[in-house]
Amino acid sequence: MKNIDEIRPALEACYPLITLDCFEHIKAEFTCDDSKVNANYAALSDDIRAFYKEEYLNRPFPVIDKYSEIEFRRTVLAYANTIAHIEACADFIKHNADHDVDIELSIEYLLKAKKLYSITTNFDDIPNIAEVPDKKLPDYLEANSSRQLLHVSYRYFLQVPCFAKGMTEAVFNFEADYHNLINTHIGKHLKAFQ
Repeated sequence: MKNIDEIRPALEACYPLITLDCFEHIKAEFTCDDSKVNANYAALSDDIRAFYKEEYLNRPFPVIDKYSEIEFRRTVLAYANTIAHIEACADFIKHNADHDVDIELSIEYLLKAKKLYSITTNFDDIPNIAEVPDKKLPDYLEANSSRQLLHVSYRYFLQVPCFAKGMTEAVFNFEADYHNLINTHIGKHLKAFQ
């Protein structure tokens, strides 16, 4: 459901689960030049800027480590509106539902990918990456659900400059390992034809 007008009748019909489709709320700030990003970021309220800065700016993340100031601003501009929309919908549900309602977020790219690929990803099988020790991260590539999700979603991550930079640097810094993994992976597929 995309908005409160769609949620309201679902609550009246006692739907136990509301899936929010937030894709159209994501802004295309990743493609703006730095001066436009800085101007748009400056136009945000002090409260919004302070909240995101405190929560995310100096925190390390997998692949990208820490955001640069400009990449942080791009990300806030791209997703702050989406988060505000999710919060508004959740608040509406909380105050208007007379029964228990679960809320989930639609993963638009996964739905699109399922039209092109045979995907059996089960999100319950994917461990929380924040709780996985670094030495166990390669296991994500061996586990069926996480491997499939990475396979169909990496192109979207590559459209985000900070993720693309981190991935490109990782491939460059570990080029021999990368080629060995690709050869092993393609080899598994080719064995099926023997």
